[in-house]
Amino acid sequence: MLDDLQTAPIAKPDVDEKWIVVPAGVGNVRVRIVKPVDSTGTLPVVLYVHGGGWVIGNAGTHDRLVRELAADAGAAVVFVEYDRSPEARHPVVMEQAYATAQWIVKFGAEEGLDPSRLAVAGDSVGGNMTAALTILAKQRGEVHFVRRGPAGRPARPSRSRIPAPLRCGALLRWGRMRSADPADQDERVGRATILMETARKQPLLYY
Repeated sequence: MLDDLQTAPIAKPDVDEKWIVVPAGVGNVRVRIVKPVDSTGTLPVVLYVHGGGWVIGNAGTHDRLVRELAADAGAAVVFVEYDRSPEARHPVVMEQAYATAQWIVKFGAEEGLDPSRLAVAGDSVGGNMTAALTILAKQRGEVHFVRRGPAGRPARPSRSRIPAPLRCGALLRWGRMRSADPADQDERVGRATILMETARKQPLLYY
């Protein structure tokens, strides 16, 4: 259905693109490399992980977004066409995305990609996975993502951009307000507390 919606005519930037297959221990993954049209030389790279709740979304649903990102940023966008649920289970998606990052580091130069200028981005659940990817990269030490803010400024913690429902106090209020059942309230507050403690122990997210 989403693919059908994307077939409507709409203006999209022209790009140069190439599909490759990246080996991964959990199953090889198709990857789309999108560059600004007629670009030359080595480009900075945005590893893009799409959203869709792990069950929908693909290169077609995100085609315009990826094209605009490449054209406006003057960068190559490496789009991971990961295996989706329910057929694929954790950690398949994460390992396929991480394998793509590894491929960029090892072989990206052959495709005009600069692994020293590698950023990671995503929407919806893809944003969730980008945060997890940065943690995984830090733990394994094989991939290094750039940490720069807008206009090249050093990155700053993005607490101010965290939506209100994800702030600590709001999490607790959310836990209490979602249900009138006291037992359910206690369960939700417990979940919120776990999320808060997890967030405190993880590296800050940067934009």
